Amino acid sequence: MNRFTRNIMKTKNIAKIQHYVPQFLLKHFSGGKKPQVWIFDKHSGKIFKSHVKNIAAESGFYDFEYDGHNFTVECSLADIETTASKIINKIIKTESIGELTAEEKVFLSHFFAIQFVRTKQYRLMYLDSACTLAKALSQKGVNPVDLGYTEPSEEEAKTFAIQSMLKSEVYAPHFLAKKWVLLKATKNHPFYMSDNPIALQNHKDFGFYGNIGLAVNGIEIYFPLSKTLSLGMWCPSLEETARDAYSKYKFIESQSSVIAAQVFNDPLYYENLMAGFDTGRSIPSKPENVINHNSLQVKYSSRFVFSSTDDFSLAKEMLAAHPELKDGPKVQVN
Repeated sequence: MNRFTRNIMKTKNIAKIQHYVPQFLLKHFSGGKKPQVWIFDKHSGKIFKSHVKNIAAESGFYDFEYDGHNFTVECSLADIETTASKIINKIIKTESIGELTAEEKVFLSHFFAIQFVRTKQYRLMYLDSACTLAKALSQKGVNPVDLGYTEPSEEEAKTFAIQSMLKSEVYAPHFLAKKWVLLKATKNHPFYMSDNPIALQNHKDFGFYGNIGLAVNGIEIYFPLSKTLSLGMWCPSLEETARDAYSKYKFIESQSSVIAAQVFNDPLYYENLMAGFDTGRSIPSKPENVINHNSLQVKYSSRFVFSSTDDFSLAKEMLAAHPELKDGPKVQVN
């Protein structure tokens, strides 16, 4: 029995408003003295401000019934968040992941694994996957009812999500095995956070098989830690590619600085990237990197995007061009 399952408790005296994005993280995206953040609602397009205690949370979100008794995993999450907050605060204070111990990296990997399956979007994906599969079968002339299909309920989605949380340690090695890099933005052009903060992207194309998954070659995983810091967890192959490009740049530079400047238009970025790889210190993000990061938060959010400022122009532009993003990620059935 792991640390998570040991702390399952009955719901007596447990907070009813339960967060699927920890409050300690949301506080790092506040824009003033009070722990309030700006919010963009993808469904309505409205922008408003709210205290972190009121967002990314629902009543009884982690409560469940078993054998006639009411239980919750809220206590387990609170315990894990207490330790995770200390480690993440350490990263924010030093602006470096170079000081993390092996044990701290392992713990954060488990924290990310839990976060991956604890959100509302994870439950919505469960419901969507069942409906999408039923629709795909119907289009192929197969009656899903004949195969025993019944439309899943929200309670079934909750049960599935909590079971996934209890087994979340299977995801942790995928976070730990990546090359961790700490990316830095500015307060004037900050990082977004969303109600489903673990975002993935992959620039490699594997056609029919898809390119998104924790263990897929070339995958990039991003987890925003504060308005100016985000943790990137990259497939090791990306580090190899970057180091190879940097070696070529240094060779060309040794022969001709003029030609090197023509071939590599931003050598300082590569210098900072190599330093980030080697020391763990934060890597200044180029404007296009911040835009890419924030676009992923908009794409992966189920409904709400959070920021320290009220500038959600990127989110508005994305929804105008792709209205389907209003409902969050959808399951694809090939």
